[in-house]
Amino acid sequence: MRAISCFLGAVGVMMSAAVAAWAQSPECAAQSAPCHVADRIGMAGIDSMADLEAFIGRLRAAAGSDDHAALAATVRYPLTIYENGTAVRTYADSAALLADFGAVFTPGVTRAIIASDADTLFVNDEGAMMGNGEVWIDGWSGTIGIKAINP
Repeated sequence: MRAISCFLGAVGVMMSAAVAAWAQSPECAAQSAPCHVADRIGMAGIDSMADLEAFIGRLRAAAGSDDHAALAATVRYPLTIYENGTAVRTYADSAALLADFGAVFTPGVTRAIIASDADTLFVNDEGAMMGNGEVWIDGWSGTIGIKAINP
């Protein structure tokens, strides 16, 4: 059993390295060179910087105006909420999220959204991170949405 576990772990590492190499430009792959967000967004399933910038603009406007319905519309459901790395709640749809809105879109989450800029996001194969990990977004079938919130 231990050999199988080690083999699967090695396969996972090789696959992660292959995905990372595929998704990065040659300049990005060089450890000494800075890497622009546009060179990494494909890893998060996001098609273009223009799409990312438009999404973040809508998200920031909704957060800045405290537009609950507009924020709920940016979420990819089901939405899982994490606290200290542990899943604590899942919302199946916008109605469930809106009923508990203040517990999800806390002041810290809202600040992270408003302060976000497409050019400075941390991006990996898990998605694009806003703030210090309060919000994670990714692309799926041509649509960008919030995939996880860590209030």
